[in-house]
Amino acid sequence: MVNFSLFRNDPFNKLLSKLGLLNQKGKPRVVWVILLEILIAWAIPALLAMAQRVSVNFFSPADAYLFDFAAIGQFIIVVPILIAAEPYVDEEIEWDINHLFLSNLINKESCEKFKKIIASAEKAQAWKGIFILILVLSFGFGLSYGIGEFTNCSDNWHALVANLDKCQAPKWESPTWAGWWNTIFSQAILIFVHLRWFWKVIVWYTVLWKLSRMRLHLHATHPDQFGGLGFLANIQSRFSLLILAVGLDIAITDSYKIFIESKSGAVMTLTFTSISGIGAIAYVVFAPLLFLIPLLFFWGSLSETKRQSILRYSSLAMKYSNKIESLLQGTENKISKVEILNADPEKFPVLISIDVVDSREIKEAMEHLGALREYYATIQKMHTLPLDFQKTRQLFISAISPIIPLVIQYVLTNLFTPGKT
Repeated sequence: MVNFSLFRNDPFNKLLSKLGLLNQKGKPRVVWVILLEILIAWAIPALLAMAQRVSVNFFSPADAYLFDFAAIGQFIIVVPILIAAEPYVDEEIEWDINHLFLSNLINKESCEKFKKIIASAEKAQAWKGIFILILVLSFGFGLSYGIGEFTNCSDNWHALVANLDKCQAPKWESPTWAGWWNTIFSQAILIFVHLRWFWKVIVWYTVLWKLSRMRLHLHATHPDQFGGLGFLANIQSRFSLLILAVGLDIAITDSYKIFIESKSGAVMTLTFTSISGIGAIAYVVFAPLLFLIPLLFFWGSLSETKRQSILRYSSLAMKYSNKIESLLQGTENKISKVEILNADPEKFPVLISIDVVDSREIKEAMEHLGALREYYATIQKMHTLPLDFQKTRQLFISAISPIIPLVIQYVLTNLFTPGKT
């Protein structure tokens, strides 16, 4: 058994371990981790917004924050989904890595080589250097986001504007307590979870690439019709939660910019020919493909397995066909009995006159030929890409689902906004 994990012993999980947030198997206590994240990223800013009893331009930071669907969506929906996806994906990967060994898809000579690949991948996913880089980028992007909110002349819970009518961006406003906390901590958490997943996906794709370069025991007659690699589609489909979460983040952000930060209020200023609109459409198409592309790594091996199997079984079929023809020709001058072969009449619609001795040999040859025909039909159905339709559909549904509400908002807003047709 190989105990492989994309998350075990990385610096973040070590922190969770010190906080007592890992179970006996070394997996996160998902509910408690999510509650802690919501407390830090959303609840504390809410308390700070309520504690800062100020009002400018009839605006209350507390009221705005509590009804900010972008903050609610990101920190109470998106990040928790990404946290819950960790054990959901990791358990499937661990099971399937062991399946590679137990099913003898990897020969004994290559086992040690693959174990080294796994050990290298686990070391890479827990690398402290990449963890530090992710932390720096998370705080850096969070600070950049906060500065944008503090200088956009938009009166909201991030910052207050004393004279909104005369404010021209970029102009430094008065950041609220909640705005500072969101900039330093909340946004950093959001970005950190995304970037951490991004690194884990890269590590996993590296494992798949190296696996595809190895000599695998693939079988064209395997009942999964993928040469024995059908389980790879199960792994990739688990990333549907990741696609859903990132899609929700995109949809929530776009909706907030359209309906809250738009200068015209409820008027739709973002069309689907704009940069954000094109980005949303591109996400629906390319996000699922991003998790299907690694399966292309195995196209060469599967194609070669199918080709070699077709040649091998064709050769065997020709051998038995020649044997039957030879026996029939050898008995045509010594017929002593008429017998119908005990075979499927639809597959072998032939009535042959043979003697008793030769009939047994012909019958056995015909049975072998019938079995080969079934094998050959199975080989012809083999797929050279381990793409399962249901699993592929799951990925695309996860990508399009978050965008549907955005499209509905776009349609309804343009239908009911004066001057729009």
